[in-house]
Amino acid sequence: MTMDIRLKERLVGAAVLVLAAVLFIPMVLDGPTSNRQVSQSVELPSMGDRKTVRIALDAENDTTTRDVQELSAAQRDE
Repeated sequence: MTMDIRLKERLVGAAVLVLAAVLFIPMVLDGPTSNRQVSQSVELPSMGDRKTVRIALDAENDTTTRDVQELSAAQRDE
């Protein structure tokens, strides 16, 4: 019976060593990671052709869906 316990302990130990090797050997072989920064320019669209809309969130300024639809239709006509 003690032979079975020793065998199980050795198998568990071997499994732990194999798992550690699988995790750490690739890290060692790859070497240190480079800290290179890639610079790439990006062109953003201009803000000139956009409209800014401010919406009041007060309870006194509560609008219905119909009012919002009318406002949006009026803005489209401009």
